[in-house]
Order: sequence, then structure tokens, then C-alpha cells
Amino acid sequence: MGFKFNAEKFKEIEEMLSKYDNPENKYLWWHLLKQDEDTYIDIRNSGQINIYCNGGSLLAITKSSIETNKKFIPLCEETYITLNDEDNSCLSINSESQEMLSNHFKEIKLLQDEESVEIMKGLIKAYYQDSSEKGIQGNYALNRTEEQGIFIDTEFACKDNDKSIRIDLVYLQLKNKNEFLDVPKLYFVELKTQDDERLFTKPSKKSDKNEGKRIDEQIEDYYNFLQNENNIKELKKYYLKLIKIKSKHNLIKTKANDLLNKLNEISDIDIERKPVLLIGDSSITYPIEKIFEGKENKCKEADNKYLNKITDKNIYEKVRQMTFCRVYRGVSTNHINITKPHISHIYY
Repeated sequence: MGFKFNAEKFKEIEEMLSKYDNPENKYLWWHLLKQDEDTYIDIRNSGQINIYCNGGSLLAITKSSIETNKKFIPLCEETYITLNDEDNSCLSINSESQEMLSNHFKEIKLLQDEESVEIMKGLIKAYYQDSSEKGIQGNYALNRTEEQGIFIDTEFACKDNDKSIRIDLVYLQLKNKNEFLDVPKLYFVELKTQDDERLFTKPSKKSDKNEGKRIDEQIEDYYNFLQNENNIKELKKYYLKLIKIKSKHNLIKTKANDLLNKLNEISDIDIERKPVLLIGDSSITYPIEKIFEGKENKCKEADNKYLNKITDKNIYEKVRQMTFCRVYRGVSTNHINITKPHISHIYY
């Protein structure tokens, strides 16, 4: 079973967005987060709305619940805790979650004003720093430097038969050499930092099936996913609807107003059948394969089972064949206009 667009769940999302956007309902926390320059909002095929900062999910909103991660609430023992929005002006921790907190935090109010938003953002940025993969992902998602296209989505996830697909970024190319394309093109982008051990071997620790894979194994899963015609058909329906919803509700952040205006005219999209590999913090000014050279010391420390594969460059050849391009320092091995991330303290 491949990917299937869930139109009913998107109807639920539209109902939620209309409710939160309605000024008469006075959801202050929603408007604060939506308007903040450091946050971005994605919608999911499962019927969920995610609000992110620096790649960290600040809120996960469904028809029946609003949750935040325990990392952002002190002393909480569960992975996620549920919030109440009975008082539309702010969020409070529900009674079940309050039992896990000290008395000091029982009456905590979240996202009730700009100061509390800054506190929550600070907690996330301390956990996911700007130079981390998540931090770089978040900066790309804000489209601060893009002029030819828009990162339309992050953390796309689905099941493809027995494979877990989770792709970091989805890029919609609207222009080519400053001329609008007749049919915009969608690219699925795998983001890595140049010292990610998955570029060289399988990681020593596995937090999920996807993160436990070496880069060529990840890319192969994404490549095979994009070769399936049924997946492509469903992805087109999904992203055409996603674009309309995000455009209607002003969920796309970019300073390129001409790109935003063009979104309203889209009736069809093309989808690139090979994923893109993006090294978000590359200090290398030549093609991606060079990143792997001079890494013998790192490789020797890796699992010997994969050492021969690393040294004979099978990994890189496989990645090269199954990707549309590799992007480094805002420069691509094929024509795509993804720029450098807008992060001041990453030196190039």
C-alpha cells in the first residue's frame, strides 16, 4: 500500500483553520504564532496542523486535541502533554497533565502574549540550535532567501508498503532563470549536515527505522517511492490541495510576493521522480562527492562491516545515480535554485 491522499482529513483541517482565523473567536495564541516571524505552519494528511519553530514542533493540533512536546514544558514525564483552549486567549495544561507537574507549574499559561511566545521559542532554539539539522530545516521553511521557488512543506511522512518514508523538505520551483514555469515542479529534498554519520555509515544509535539508515539506503527508499505511478498521482492531488489551503489561509512565509501571487493560479504541478540531497551547512565549494574525501579517520571509527563500502565509494555512486542533484552551499550539480540557509553564524 502506497501513499493515499485523505481528502476528508483535509476538510477537517480547513474547518479548524477557519475557526482559528475567524477574528470573532479571538484565538490570541493562534494569531501570535501565525504572525511570528520565526514560526511556520504545516498541515498533514492525518488531519493534523503542526506549528514549528527552528524545526521543532511547538504545537500539534487536531480536531480533538492540542499537544506540545515534553521538551518544552519543565518536569513533564510523558512525550506529549495535552493543552486546553477553553480560554481562547491562551493555552493551559489540562488536569491529567497537571498531575505530572510540580505545584509551581500547575497554573502555567502558554502563549498568552508576545513575551510567552518568545519564551517558548527560546526553549525550542536551545534544544534545536540554528546550526543543527532541525534548525537549518526551519530556516529553509521560512523562505527568507528563496526567489525562484518556495519550500511548501516539511517532514512529509507516509508508509510505502513496509517502508517508512519521511522527507525533510518539499520544494516547489515556480521560476527558471526568473521566468515563471508553465507548470511548477515539486522536489522532495533530503537534508543533511556535513558531519552527519549517516553519510558514511549506519548510525550507532537508532531512534527510528528511518534514522537508522545510511544515506544511500534512505535515498533508495525515497527513489523507489517516487517511481510508483500511483504515489505520484496521489501526491499531485495532495499537494495541489495543500497549496490551495496554505495560500488561502496565509500559511506560507516568503518575502517574494510574486511567488505567493502565482500560487493562486496553479492548476497542475510536475513532480521530479528523483529526490534531491541537500547539505545545508556545507563549507565545500565543489561537488558533494568531495565532502566524503579525507574522512578516513571518521570511517575507521565506524562499523568495519561498512568500511569497504565506504572506501570504494559505492555509497556515493549509488546516491549520485538515484538523486536528481546534490546541493551544496547554494550551488547545485543540476539546475535547481535552492539558496544557502539564512543563518548568520554558519561560515561558508
